[in-house]
Amino acid sequence: MGADPRRISWAIEEARCAAEGRDDGMSLGAFVNFAVNPDLRIARNLVRGSAAIFAHYASEGPLDVLPAEDRGVVKQLGATYDERSHGLSTANHAGTLPDEFLDRFAVLGEAEHCVERLRELLQLGLERLIMVPGSRDADPELIAESNARFASEVLPALRV
Repeated sequence: MGADPRRISWAIEEARCAAEGRDDGMSLGAFVNFAVNPDLRIARNLVRGSAAIFAHYASEGPLDVLPAEDRGVVKQLGATYDERSHGLSTANHAGTLPDEFLDRFAVLGEAEHCVERLRELLQLGLERLIMVPGSRDADPELIAESNARFASEVLPALRV
């Protein structure tokens, strides 16, 4: 789904409509690409390949449910996606993702910003978030730093 609240809201509503009249024990969650790094350029590059995976999945569904500014990006990615480079930031298709798209589609940047974005998603009614920390070819040290920041700066703020 990505991390854009508009798309998540749409998906939650679709799930609720599909479950209408059934057991109300439905539990909703989302996979979210993330990188906690004060350098936004580094954060974007850490998730570029993994975000391309989720954007590719989005290209297989109806494009009209995407925010207008993302439809062309997702359509182009779907048309050029190379399975041989699945999950790689260096893949040609991953390189087509504009920074602005990544900023909406993933949770990136300073810890405080990541906390705000995740709170917004949780307030929509999600009960869990499955955090996806980086692309297959991302620098392991940078991923470890991002994960450490997530554990020490983001998670404690979400528990408050």
